[in-house]
Amino acid sequence: MKNIIAIINLLLVLSACNPLAKHEDKTQETLNAILKSSELYKNVRFDIHEDTVLLAGSVASMETKTSLEQAVKSIDQIGEIINNIEVIGGFAPLTQSIFDITKNYPTIEAQVTGDSTVILRGEIGKISWEDLKKSLSTIQFKKMDTTQLIINYRVKYLNHKNS
Repeated sequence: MKNIIAIINLLLVLSACNPLAKHEDKTQETLNAILKSSELYKNVRFDIHEDTVLLAGSVASMETKTSLEQAVKSIDQIGEIINNIEVIGGFAPLTQSIFDITKNYPTIEAQVTGDSTVILRGEIGKISWEDLKKSLSTIQFKKMDTTQLIINYRVKYLNHKNS
């Protein structure tokens, strides 16, 4: 037991002395502050590995993507930025709402097009489809394309997480 406590204490001392760990913690705090500074960045996430920052997620405009990358470049000791942020036009809130609803239906894939059309693909049970339609009716979009959706009327719930 004493050996385990001694090893834990040694690891704590070594991690406290590790400048790379301190740098990553400070970088993480700074990145969190940047992302929280604007509602425009709410769908962006990051990962840090040594001196490299990976940005991912979505924003509504190229200007937002570029300004975020510039803000990250201003952080000391960042060597490389991999910017995988997707620009999805002015429909970020719509896309997020559709994602939030369809995540409970793992057999359904949803896509929002540039003209605010929601495309649904996959297979769903009858009652699950009724529930999904009801949830989607609370969101404003141009139209819904279900030509690639299979509704299985013989099954009430098909892979619906809330069933």
